[in-house]
Amino acid sequence: MINCRPIMISTRYKQPGTLQSLSLTRLGTWIALQAELQLNPTAVLAQTNPKEAQATLANKVSIIRNYLEIHIPWMLHDGLAREAIGALSDLLEVTKKSQGFRISMSKFVGQMNVIVKMTEVLFTKYYTYVSIDAVPKMMRPVFYSKLYMLTGLVYLNLGSLSGGWKTAEMESSIVRSLKELHVLKFLFINYDCTDKVLKCIVEHCTNLIKLDVSCSKCIRNESIEIITKLKRLKSIQLYHTFVTWEGFVNLLIHCKSLEDIGRCDEIGRVLEFIHLNCPEALPLNLTIFVSRYANSKHLQLAVEACPNIRNMTVFHNTLQSDLQHLNLLCSLVMSLS
Repeated sequence: MINCRPIMISTRYKQPGTLQSLSLTRLGTWIALQAELQLNPTAVLAQTNPKEAQATLANKVSIIRNYLEIHIPWMLHDGLAREAIGALSDLLEVTKKSQGFRISMSKFVGQMNVIVKMTEVLFTKYYTYVSIDAVPKMMRPVFYSKLYMLTGLVYLNLGSLSGGWKTAEMESSIVRSLKELHVLKFLFINYDCTDKVLKCIVEHCTNLIKLDVSCSKCIRNESIEIITKLKRLKSIQLYHTFVTWEGFVNLLIHCKSLEDIGRCDEIGRVLEFIHLNCPEALPLNLTIFVSRYANSKHLQLAVEACPNIRNMTVFHNTLQSDLQHLNLLCSLVMSLS
């Protein structure tokens, strides 16, 4: 009789990193070193011929980018980007602290520009994941202006961009970039999305699955007509836009693939309207239900109209909401606030 005992596998204390992760870390450090080696030569050349200094630096960046694109396996480029951005960010801080009070402003700015410029070595077709929030602020303008080079992007989080203060100015650069991002599936544009940007997305980003345009004041009910043309869209976030309950009705009726519309405090009213006036559009494919105001009638409608709901977040008032209606949702994960 052989007794088979389960083998417990756990990570070792202070276990060393894999060769792959160590290699990427060292390669990121090497990229930062290349930027550091260019600081003084570029500064000296810029004193006599600024244009030639810029051209020489751009050529150096292009050579390194081509070298990385050829020799680094495609599936490791995202990891390399994280390591390189971290190393370049550290170099920025070290360079700032090493400058004395008497250094000229032009020399300081020139050194910062060289380090930031070296970020462009990462801009290859194999770079698939970009979250601007994880990029140091000094490097973000390079990403905004050169996004069109990242033709292999699958995930793009542009964050809050200008926070809605310079929407018109940001629009042209966003549109220019989106025209080249044909394999994009996840896109986040908060505050600065416009109808022109949406039209560009519909035309060039046909594989889009998730779109977040929260807090964009230019998004209104009229914008829904554009969004419904995204046939593969499964998730849309419209919270704090000017889309009213009528817009959500139009969205749910004409975009049958939607599984998540984010937080919609009037979702009960939306479902009630569809139930009374467009019953042929039911059932809906929604799997996520988020609302602050949901009474017992709305919850019952949600169960009938959206039988696939797996996640529900509501503000629960025991005097207004009876949760017994939710027993029919077998796969539900409930969140009360």
